[in-house]
Amino acid sequence: MSGVNIKLKPGTTGGQVGTASLVAVGSGTAMASVCAIGLFEIQNLVGGVWSVLAVTVAGLLCLYLARVFVRLSDVLPSGAGLITYVSRAFGRSAGVTVVVPYLLLMMFLVGFESLIVGGLLQRLAGLPAIAGATLFIITTWVICQSGLKIGYRVQTWAMLALFFSLVGLSILLLANSAREGQLVEHLWVEAPSTVAFGTAVGQALFLFLGFELLTSHVEVAKPRAVGRALPLSIGVLFIFYATISLGFSVLPPLDGTDTGAITIPQVAVAEQAGGTSMVIVVALVCVFASFTSFNGALLALSRFVYALAAQGMLPRGLATLDRRLIAGPALTALLICALLFMVVVYRFGLYKAAILSAAITAAFVYGVSVLARQRPPFGSASGFWHKTFAWTIAAALFALGIGVIFNAGEASKQLAVLLLSGYGLAALSAWRMTVKQSKRRAASRTLS
Repeated sequence: MSGVNIKLKPGTTGGQVGTASLVAVGSGTAMASVCAIGLFEIQNLVGGVWSVLAVTVAGLLCLYLARVFVRLSDVLPSGAGLITYVSRAFGRSAGVTVVVPYLLLMMFLVGFESLIVGGLLQRLAGLPAIAGATLFIITTWVICQSGLKIGYRVQTWAMLALFFSLVGLSILLLANSAREGQLVEHLWVEAPSTVAFGTAVGQALFLFLGFELLTSHVEVAKPRAVGRALPLSIGVLFIFYATISLGFSVLPPLDGTDTGAITIPQVAVAEQAGGTSMVIVVALVCVFASFTSFNGALLALSRFVYALAAQGMLPRGLATLDRRLIAGPALTALLICALLFMVVVYRFGLYKAAILSAAITAAFVYGVSVLARQRPPFGSASGFWHKTFAWTIAAALFALGIGVIFNAGEASKQLAVLLLSGYGLAALSAWRMTVKQSKRRAASRTLS
């Protein structure tokens, strides 16, 4: 069965990046500022300890997924990651149809993330949010295009700063609530319905979004470093989100998001715990962490675009690497998409829909990845119970994604537009690719 297996550095079998650096990269990518808003939405949906339980269930699912991605990456070490795995197991058309919507909606999140950074810059320097967001995207693109890569050590420090600042503030809020005798009241809220809790778990998958991008570092990582880093990243993310979720539970009521302004929960935590000076510190840390994670994500996504173009799924002009192994045309295409998506998210207020659509496509991609693990060349001799468990996990992931769709509430119309657009474009690309392949085969037979 045909597939995609792109190596950006042919002949490379391993690099010098260790486990600790990869854990920082994997965790930092998922800890983006937009995830705090996703966590805040979960807290509003189920509240108290139930939000922590939803994060726990999602974390356990992702821990299993980490084992899946270790196997996929070991069999096909490729910078193209997901597109390689799904295409090799199910064919190129399936790979495009399943993975491309996920990548498109990740770019929507980049637009959302940039608006949050714009809001933080507005708090710090009075710069209009939309101007700050534009500056953030263009600056990151310029640095990527220049070949100046943000080092793994810098990404590690950014992740640690974000982790300890927000976790520390959340613990401080919990301690203050306990002293006031209100902690139990905030945490032990009424149990949500089964449907609401299932929806919260589906949305919680969004919090771990992007951890699998670690597989794109396989060509520069030390042997077995990716395999060790994937589950460790899940552990770090679980501690981070569980603690912050508890901190959110003791916050006073906050407004939601609208098209004119974004309520940033991290800032609310800082204000509640430490006042104006702490807001400045947290805003600086969040901007720094968002910049490093966006830099890494942009480079990783450019590899996916390069891989798709190299296989004829996107214009061939995007399948270009310079002598520094930078996919310049792909990065430029991502810049245009990020700016466009930023404007669309801002103009139409697609904040909640962007989060939900990313959670849904992540659930579907992860479910298909579990099934791909059971097929050649990834599958290995295993017993009935092992295969049954894998199919059960895949079915659960699909069900969680569908549950989020049917419980989107006021965002359902916007969500439908995003999903139909993403999967429609992917299906059209897959169909065009199939037609081109058929014509090439027919021409080949004619010449023969």
